[in-house]
Amino acid sequence: MSFSLTAMLLGYFCIFKAHLAQHKFFGYDFHRGAWAEWARVAHAWLGYVVISLSFFQAVVGIAKLNSHKLGERRFRFHGQVGKATMFAGAAVMLLAVKFWAWSMSIKIAVVALVVSAVFIGVSQPRPAPEGERNASLAAKLDHEACEVAKWGSATCASPRGAPWLCATAAVAGGDLTASRRSR
Repeated sequence: MSFSLTAMLLGYFCIFKAHLAQHKFFGYDFHRGAWAEWARVAHAWLGYVVISLSFFQAVVGIAKLNSHKLGERRFRFHGQVGKATMFAGAAVMLLAVKFWAWSMSIKIAVVALVVSAVFIGVSQPRPAPEGERNASLAAKLDHEACEVAKWGSATCASPRGAPWLCATAAVAGGDLTASRRSR
């Protein structure tokens, strides 16, 4: 993600530098006092939305990673916002293809690459971490606290002295016997 943000910022810096001499920003020509064609305006404004979403995703992604390290599952919307960001980024590129003065073969190649990249990015689900694939409900609540003996029952030995973890698992659907680990 950090590479993507860096590349995006470098790209935006180059765009800003190129438009600075012409005084064209946001799809508006400040010299002539006129808006550009609709595709350029949409490209510019949607581009700013994509930049904003990318920064949002970076911040939320770091927070999500930190929550996973603590054993929490938070920010579940992160993946959906990421897919929306990819679609919006593709729309920005496709709008640009409309007005760039490239040959038709280059335009076709860019469209094919953009569509392929987005398809791959949004269609491939991320696999669950190995420890969560076949874990039961009790194991998901606290891998260290509960040792699942069979479906619906387990012996809880909480190393952190947290018998409520097994009680929570019992309420959620298992018949768990809480016992403290002998020290």
